[in-house]
Amino acid sequence: MRFFILVLFMFFIEFGNPIFATFYELNLSNSGAIEAILSQKISPSGMIFQSSSTFELGFHSENLWFQYTDFFRFTLPITTKIFNKTAKKYGIDPALLKAMIRVESSFFIHAVSKSNARGLMQLKFITARENGALNSFSIIQNVEAGCNYLSKLYKKFKSWDKAIAAYYVGPTTVKNRGITENARTYVKKVKKYWNYYKRTNKNENLRDLIWWSTGMELDIKGLKNLNLSFAIPVLGLCEFGTSVIISDKPTVILNPSFHLTDQISIGLSYDFKGSPIYSIKFQPSANDYHMFISSNFFDTLSFGLLIEKKFYSILFGAGENGLSAGFVLNFDSIGFCGGFKNGFNTAIIFKPRNPW
Repeated sequence: MRFFILVLFMFFIEFGNPIFATFYELNLSNSGAIEAILSQKISPSGMIFQSSSTFELGFHSENLWFQYTDFFRFTLPITTKIFNKTAKKYGIDPALLKAMIRVESSFFIHAVSKSNARGLMQLKFITARENGALNSFSIIQNVEAGCNYLSKLYKKFKSWDKAIAAYYVGPTTVKNRGITENARTYVKKVKKYWNYYKRTNKNENLRDLIWWSTGMELDIKGLKNLNLSFAIPVLGLCEFGTSVIISDKPTVILNPSFHLTDQISIGLSYDFKGSPIYSIKFQPSANDYHMFISSNFFDTLSFGLLIEKKFYSILFGAGENGLSAGFVLNFDSIGFCGGFKNGFNTAIIFKPRNPW
């Protein structure tokens, strides 16, 4: 759902273009804040790493577009052996650490839960920050913070069963209610893999996902363009993305982005035709607000703000061509949206669940 909301955000603040012009097209002279920001579609927010494929159908006025998004899973030539020193540093059996990672994320670097826990050891924002991780998707920072947190829980409860349970349901729950039935099931699963890794001394390879998306846009004259994009993440630190738009004027766009912290990402968008657009994304810890600033060598400056709630989002943009705003109402697989830029526009998006 977050992927859907943020893609719509790009449309709403695309100054000087139809509200549903494809989000892969960059108009450097009329660029809005979000068009330049790679981190909107490949970012540490996790929407790129949703667990299922999506199909989107959108229409507005005389434009109709389709978009299909999916993921390739791949295995890295990096194993859990690199975490052995970290585990021992915090007094944790490396076999236990491997068991925790297997249960929490199945060794996927960009795993994201429904509660927005992130990374190999599934850390929420506050837990990650309190235990020293600025970027929850960085494999080193995530495991370091997870080990630190688990070690603190063991020192608090003097029991690995209780420490593991507290990692899952929280220390307050374990303190007040003991190991609940739900937590007991989790502990049993972790201990099963703990014993397995102690017995076999096996190291597991880390895994990740490559995002790709393809689609087309139609107008009353027929096919307007075809597009293909993909993004390759690198150990939770950055992504390298490329978009290809086939139209009257074919365009190739490079979109690298770098994640400094869970709150700050920087991006670059370059289509080989004009000056690169640099961008910064800032997301406060509340997770409801996203702020964006982009600049074409500071000749032009654009600003965007997204206020994101469960069933609706409000969007604002400002740049060289004036102001724009929009809203999105989300009802499971159907979204309704509207916005204004020299007039009011509306659109509907259909997102069937797992169509294939």
